[in-house]
Amino acid sequence: PIDITYSPLLGGVFVTENGVYREDYTVDLNTSYGGIERVNPTTRQSNGIVVDDKDLEGNVSEIRIASAGRAFVITGSTKIAMFDPTTNQVLSTHVYISPGFFLPDFTIDQRGWLVVAESGTMPVGIRYFNPDESDGVVDPIPVDLPPASVLFTE
Repeated sequence: PIDITYSPLLGGVFVTENGVYREDYTVDLNTSYGGIERVNPTTRQSNGIVVDDKDLEGNVSEIRIASAGRAFVITGSTKIAMFDPTTNQVLSTHVYISPGFFLPDFTIDQRGWLVVAESGTMPVGIRYFNPDESDGVVDPIPVDLPPASVLFTE
């Protein structure tokens, strides 16, 4: 497992699993091992892989649940994809594509906007945008060093 999150709204634990690595350190998307697994915390039983990494077009890492019909996951280390956590249908494989080579983390604010730690390109910083507006991605808010994580506190 790469990341794990609990959704009280959906009553489930979502786990991202990277699948099988090849000898050249790429992930084999054609196996049944990679993707998003859902676990029922009450019964402590897994529903298995509910969204395959092949359908998301890349190995998965960070996952965030926005609502009953919308969740986001980093794929292939450089993209953010969107899926419906209730139906497990992939809604978009390219909500965001990094101009760099690595996205370490992202989160969702109270309005449903994505806040992305952009550390793989210059200038590094935090990209803040509405995922429903394709032209909403602007230059990153600069930070001193490449961000590794983002988190909101109250």
